[in-house]
Amino acid sequence: AIVALSDLAATLAREEMDDVATCRMVGSTDLVELLLSLQSHPVHAVAVPVLEAWLTLQDVPTSERHPDLASPLYGRLVEVILKRVAYPPSFVSWEEELDVDEADFEEMRRLATDVLVGAYFLMRAGYLEKLAEVIMSVEGNGGAGVGTSNRGGTPYNNNATATATNNHQWEMVEASLYCLTAVSREACARVKSVSNAVRGGRDSPVSGDGT
Repeated sequence: AIVALSDLAATLAREEMDDVATCRMVGSTDLVELLLSLQSHPVHAVAVPVLEAWLTLQDVPTSERHPDLASPLYGRLVEVILKRVAYPPSFVSWEEELDVDEADFEEMRRLATDVLVGAYFLMRAGYLEKLAEVIMSVEGNGGAGVGTSNRGGTPYNNNATATATNNHQWEMVEASLYCLTAVSREACARVKSVSNAVRGGRDSPVSGDGT
């Protein structure tokens, strides 16, 4: 039933995205919240269809979206995907892993990449800072960790990317590094563009928020 719900919600969002993105459709915010919840679901067949909904939303210019469906939403989405692409807390090797299928895990990471790139273009420095906070929180807390061991649980909030169980430290750090690597080409191109503009004496393409 939950797989069917995911397919239905993702299809509805894709088909009605113009009205969802502007929140003209009744229940748009509830639908987005449902999609976030489904995205965090540990069952592969539930989480995967939702990725297409975010890609469809990315095609809608931010100037035409409701403000809540721009950077604030994608900040939450990055946190959800971060948990979803992390290795399971009990992971030792794929030969011993019983809860997560290796092929499903690799497919989720591969399919999530385009969503992460879209999130980076929208959030810019905020994307990098959010993931850096996760990594630095481990160091700052002496290895206390980040995230939670509940892969299908509540998404992180903006102030809670630094709470985790001791046995889930490296998994969340590795997932953060993966999410950074996913946008490395775009981030490096951005830095190069800014650098070239500065050297050429042109106005920097950096936006007003410094990103």
